[in-house]
Amino acid sequence: MFILMIYKNADELIKHEITLSLRRTLYPIIQIGEQVFRELYKNNYAILSSKYFKPILPRIRTKAIYYQFELDLLPENFPFKCRMKKTNNFGEYVPELSAGNIFLHIASAKDKDSLPSRSRYKLESSYCNNFDEKQTIFDFTDQSNPAIKDDKYYGIITYGGADTLEFLNLIIPNCKFEKILSSLDLKLELKSVKISSEDKDTKKKGIKIRDTILKELLNEEKRL
Repeated sequence: MFILMIYKNADELIKHEITLSLRRTLYPIIQIGEQVFRELYKNNYAILSSKYFKPILPRIRTKAIYYQFELDLLPENFPFKCRMKKTNNFGEYVPELSAGNIFLHIASAKDKDSLPSRSRYKLESSYCNNFDEKQTIFDFTDQSNPAIKDDKYYGIITYGGADTLEFLNLIIPNCKFEKILSSLDLKLELKSVKISSEDKDTKKKGIKIRDTILKELLNEEKRL
C-alpha cells in the first residue's frame, strides 16, 4: 500500500509535491493544445461556428489537450506517471497524472477563481484532501515517522479564456469539492516558457492531434 506523507495544509502540499521543475513540464502541454485548437478553429471556421458545432467547442478544446496523453505524445522525460481514467459509462476518459503523494486532472473552468464543473469523479478524488483529519491521525501516531497508509492528495490544472488562454492554475479543492484551498497561477509563474509552433516536434504533435480531431468531427457531421 502507498505510504502517504502528511501535510498540514494545501500550500505545504504544493510546495513539497509539485515543485517548480514539475510545474514547468505542464505548461507546454496546455500551450500545444491551445495552438492546435486555435488553428483548427481558424481553418474550419465555417463548420465550427455553425449552430451544431459551436456548443461543443469547449469539448474540442479539451480534446486538443487530452489527446497528447491518449496518443502518447508526451516528452520522453515527462516526470508524471499517466493513465487515462474512465469517468462515466459513456466511454469518456480524462488523463490522470501522478507524482509522489499527489495526482492531478486537467479541466476547464469558468474563471481563475472557480472550481471546474462538478462531477462524480472529481468529487470522489477530492475525498482524500481531508487535511484536518489526516493531521489528527498524525498527532496521535509516532511523529518521528510522519507518514500513514492512505490515499494520495488531489489537485486540478484549470484553464480557460474565450479567445486566448487567459488563465492556467494549479488548484487544490477541499475534500467536499466545495471550495479552493490553494491556487497557484501557472501562467504568470511560467510565462517565460514558450513553445514555438514552428518547432519540428511541436508541428508533428499538432498535426497528429488535429487530424484525430478532424476525423471525429467528420464522423459527427455524417451523423447530422
